Amino acid sequence: MQSNNWEANLIERPGEIRAILQQSRTIAVVGMKDSPREPAFYVPEYLHRQGYRIVPVNPNFDHILGERCLPSLLEINEKVDLVQLFRASHNVMPHALEALQLSPRVFWMQDGIKNSEAARTLAQVGILVVQDRCMLRDHIQLIGGQGAGRRHE
Repeated sequence: MQSNNWEANLIERPGEIRAILQQSRTIAVVGMKDSPREPAFYVPEYLHRQGYRIVPVNPNFDHILGERCLPSLLEINEKVDLVQLFRASHNVMPHALEALQLSPRVFWMQDGIKNSEAARTLAQVGILVVQDRCMLRDHIQLIGGQGAGRRHE
């Protein structure tokens, strides 16, 4: 189902971001890494400590945070509220197309990641899209998370 007002699904306002963070429980993290120095590890690791269920997605790893790492979004066999993406902007579209089949409520592209084609494709079917924002930073600022170290500020 395509929405004529798809641009309303492009999320930027703090109140909308806060609601997403409060309502999401299970997060599939595409491009998750296993190195504590990488944002693609320490951001989802922080979220895990805040009580979110993290589903790592990266074909290069077997396990991260004690969870089986899946090769793609299409391998997930549970309801996912949010897809968090740590991939270069030019690599977003294949993951957006996989997300269409998974039907998360939200597709979140981390800091520095934007893809207008993917955003429009997802937003037109009612998936909320966040681009170029850090979920860790937003969580600390809008929810007041605990346990973020200096490197995350």
